[in-house]
Amino acid sequence: MKNGIYYTLFSILLLLCTDFDGLTAQNLTEKATPKSETTEELIVTAKSIKPADAMEEARRRFKMLFNIYRDFTITIDTLALSTVVDMTKKDEETVKSDFGTYLDKMNATLTKKVEKITSNTKETQKERSRYLAGLNTLKSARCLQVDKTTQNFAQTRDMDNNLLMAFDLEALRHSSRYGQVENYREGFARIRKDQVYGFLNLCGEEVVTCQYERAEPFNLGKALVKRVDWFLVDAEGNETEPLENVADAKALRQGISWVRMTNNKEALIDNNYATTKVSLSQYYDAIDSFYNKEVFKVRNGKKIGLIGLDGKTIFDAIYDNIEPTNLSGVYRIYQNKTVGLLDTTWAIRVSPTYESISDFNEFGIATVKDRRGLAYTRTNTYKMSKFYLSISDFNEFGVSSMRNEGNLYGLIDTNLNVVVLPKYGSIGNFNDLGLASACYPDGKCGFIKYDGKEQIKANYESVGSFNKHGLAVAQTRVEDCDGKNGSCTVDVIIDRNGNTVVPVSDEAIKKKWRYKATDSLHVDRFIIVKVINNESKNISSFLLIHKTNLQLITSVPYNSISPIDILGNLRVESNNKWGMIDSTGKLLAKPIYQEIKRFNDSYYPAQNDKGKWGFLNKKGKPQIAFEYEDVRNFRFGLAPVSQGKGKWGLINRFNAKIVPCNFRSVQLNEAETKFHIKDENDTVFIINENGECETNCSLFEKLRAAANKAN
Repeated sequence: MKNGIYYTLFSILLLLCTDFDGLTAQNLTEKATPKSETTEELIVTAKSIKPADAMEEARRRFKMLFNIYRDFTITIDTLALSTVVDMTKKDEETVKSDFGTYLDKMNATLTKKVEKITSNTKETQKERSRYLAGLNTLKSARCLQVDKTTQNFAQTRDMDNNLLMAFDLEALRHSSRYGQVENYREGFARIRKDQVYGFLNLCGEEVVTCQYERAEPFNLGKALVKRVDWFLVDAEGNETEPLENVADAKALRQGISWVRMTNNKEALIDNNYATTKVSLSQYYDAIDSFYNKEVFKVRNGKKIGLIGLDGKTIFDAIYDNIEPTNLSGVYRIYQNKTVGLLDTTWAIRVSPTYESISDFNEFGIATVKDRRGLAYTRTNTYKMSKFYLSISDFNEFGVSSMRNEGNLYGLIDTNLNVVVLPKYGSIGNFNDLGLASACYPDGKCGFIKYDGKEQIKANYESVGSFNKHGLAVAQTRVEDCDGKNGSCTVDVIIDRNGNTVVPVSDEAIKKKWRYKATDSLHVDRFIIVKVINNESKNISSFLLIHKTNLQLITSVPYNSISPIDILGNLRVESNNKWGMIDSTGKLLAKPIYQEIKRFNDSYYPAQNDKGKWGFLNKKGKPQIAFEYEDVRNFRFGLAPVSQGKGKWGLINRFNAKIVPCNFRSVQLNEAETKFHIKDENDTVFIINENGECETNCSLFEKLRAAANKAN
């Protein structure tokens, strides 16, 4: 039970306050314990508090805020929580009467903590600054000892994100007398009233009278102000002696300020400068903010250096420039026309001895150049590669090609490890398959993978780019070309694994075919390869490769290829003659026909070289003799045919003359699946799909008998 109370009160305390170093109560609460119902109730109460209870709430809130100084520094211990429990058990009247005593005790506590800090590290200085800021806030809170019922109080967060109940500054922002009303810092709000500056405490009282032409916010108990000269003023309005020779000033943090002297030199000073008259830093021609309000760029003449907030020198002003790169926390540092790199550890990671250093790429790698050539360096490790005559950009696979002094190419990865030693005469760009062409100095070419593995052996005279289907054109050397002594290069097509898809053929050698593997598809199933025939350059021809298994479909190129039926067969044209192949590339009919029409029912109408029409079967063989002047497709087992002179008839699949070719027209009625036949007198005869007459049959039989007798 007791532990549950501790967690609840701890959650309330940390939700309502935050320390002066930016560690929010929310962050601490999330690490310690989830929100409790009591916390939610307190938030609702704070938002709906009555004006008459504002002072009481302000005191209570202030005590909760300052317990973070008394009970917590960096870690939280269980003994400290008991103090919170004891405090929250007191009734509100006790809180009020004890408030002055509480402030005294807190003042003593924080003073003792400041005295205990003897080391001068960055972290201890931050902790000391937090306590000194707290001491100044205590001074402002003295006003809360006396009830001020006429003042309007509101919940607010100060400039350090602490949650307070204090005088409502918003009302002043609507008054024409006030040109500037800032939020609270260290318990005091900077205001400009009637064109001069002063400060209000948490109760809205003007404790530092508006009398200054310039003023900076409080900075560890002192504020920079100007009235003719610059001074430092404390929370009671006490002024120091004028800051000697200071022409301009600006508060920074941790009690440190920037000043420009009357001789135009700039320096950093602390809050004791009026007494010591000694600056923290050297005097420079310029001091500018550089990194995280803790490091400053300084300039003497044209030379640049860096100093810390404590005024200590990080780098002497001996450099030509220090500028950020495109990578956060990494900077170029220039000296004598050379450049290096430093980071926020403020150590020079790459000495300024190089001609140039590029921006960093997405892998955190920059290109370095000097008289030796080009190299890579990377952040984090600042590892430097060897120098090469040329290097390429890193690709999506994280590799780059480089060329050494022997004009040989290799590969390097993003860890700056050499993947392939320089041994190639050339390396192409990597494609989407992760492959790049690679040729040895002797001219033999193949393909390598981004990991350096030789994917396709270098057995070719040259290689082209892969298309999106994984095919590439390569040239291979053939001896005794076309029966002659000597050799020649012939195109082949290979796949991504180095398998030959389109091999060397005698005709390819003879006609000197050249190939182009396109990205285009024919009927969504076949990859189109364009064939360039050196003997007939103006005539295009094509090969087909199945896109699924990459098998060659057409053994020879054709000038035209088109679907001819629903079975997947294709009609092909070569030298103005048509033939047929099936979907596997098997030749069904040699290209010897003047025309082959689309299959419709059983057979393909075809025209031979004498201009006569017949029919081919599904295997491409002649099924009905070539004896007709014109034909139409079979429908319902019958086909209209003509033997000339504008006379038509009907045949069946066995070429039997169901209707002799003595009629003026034959028309199919699709809806009836019947043929309407007209004679010279426009008499209509209807023949059904079985070849039987249904209309004017007596006359039809006489005409058919006469035709048969004549033949």
